[in-house]
Amino acid sequence: MATGYFTEFKAFVRTRLPNGAGFLLCGALLTGGQHALAAADANGQPLPPSGDTSAAAPTSPDAQASAGQAGDSTNPDPAQPPADNAAGNSADNPADASADENQSVPLLPRVLPDEERLRHQGVMSFLDDHQRDDEMVELVAGETHFYGLLLQETAGKPQGGIVILHDTEQHGHWPEIVAPLRERLPAYGWTTLSIELPDAPPLLPPERPVYEAAAEPENSQPADTSAAAPASDSASADNATAADKADSQGPVGESADTAEATNPANEPALPRLEKLPPLPAAKAAASVSEETQINRDDAYREQMAQRIRAAVSYLNQRGQLNIVVVAVGSSAGWAVDFMQQRPKTVVKKDKGQEKDRGYTLVLVDATDSRLSRIPLSQSLSELEIPVLDLISPQGVAPQWAVEQRAGRMRHHQRGLYQQIDVPAFALQYDDNNPVIRRIRGWLKTHAAGTELPTG
Repeated sequence: MATGYFTEFKAFVRTRLPNGAGFLLCGALLTGGQHALAAADANGQPLPPSGDTSAAAPTSPDAQASAGQAGDSTNPDPAQPPADNAAGNSADNPADASADENQSVPLLPRVLPDEERLRHQGVMSFLDDHQRDDEMVELVAGETHFYGLLLQETAGKPQGGIVILHDTEQHGHWPEIVAPLRERLPAYGWTTLSIELPDAPPLLPPERPVYEAAAEPENSQPADTSAAAPASDSASADNATAADKADSQGPVGESADTAEATNPANEPALPRLEKLPPLPAAKAAASVSEETQINRDDAYREQMAQRIRAAVSYLNQRGQLNIVVVAVGSSAGWAVDFMQQRPKTVVKKDKGQEKDRGYTLVLVDATDSRLSRIPLSQSLSELEIPVLDLISPQGVAPQWAVEQRAGRMRHHQRGLYQQIDVPAFALQYDDNNPVIRRIRGWLKTHAAGTELPTG
């Protein structure tokens, strides 16, 4: 029946509409007509579109009975929702599922990598892989143990011992300047000992400031609210009367002066807050954090001094009494502090002059440490020993600090101080390295072969 109507309508469209529009409309009707023909039940009754299950209802008694039996079998209790709906509700609410997962999984503490320990362990692994673990020696400073990299002189003519201090966030075999020095100078009679230095303690985050309101003068008194209460009651009555009149006759225009006169105060004045409540816990936490930072800084200074003393003592026990300290970067301040606190070795010279011998200092791109109590230029000017100050393009110290250090040494007439500009460091472990050649030649002239008297 439906097929015949559709054929007649298609013929009507082809004859009445233009060719293009007719073909398009026929194609659309043909597609929709096939779906319309397919969407019919066994009795020829049209079915609702797919997805609309609420409008589908059988018209025949047999179909209604069969539908009722199917409904009773699938959902016998209308008051109880089906299991599929419960599963759908849990799937439609991902927030509940994520909350259950968060509650079941405990929160783990935040763990940060120990970069200092990993850096020094990498040096030990490198030497162990290349079968050079015999270079590592264990030193003790206070209650801590640390490693040192020792290389004996191989020239047969011992000149002394050299303690090498690396820069911050480096290690005892740093490839730029530390490793070439410790591996090349033993060929010229120097015993080298490069030690492990700890990193400076990080700064604690600043505490939140605690503000307090300024206290009022003692003669100030809170406002008297007893007289304002009757005025407030009369003002409320006038406002209610004006509101009723506005509702019945429309808005009533009033000037600002009239409104202020009829309503002098909306509510009683509150007493002024003199100051904020004290927060003793926050102040105590701030004082504790400052004290903790000071204790950590003092412990770091003491640890640096102990490690340098332990390295020098280790070389002295091995018969090396002519000591040279090579400090790179921010370790220069700690080397200068050691030179100031060490016991002086006085040697009598001609014409009755006494000079301090047995110790020499070499600085490479020296810079001030933030934990040094005295600036480097000031503490360095108090030394009366040979000092070599090398400046390279890779240094981080500003130019004015370098010039100030040299000018201060000239001001104090330190003739044993020498500042030299050197080219950038090259990863060369032979005599072609200009930095190694400069240090070796300067030590041969100013420090090598110093013999201390005995008895």
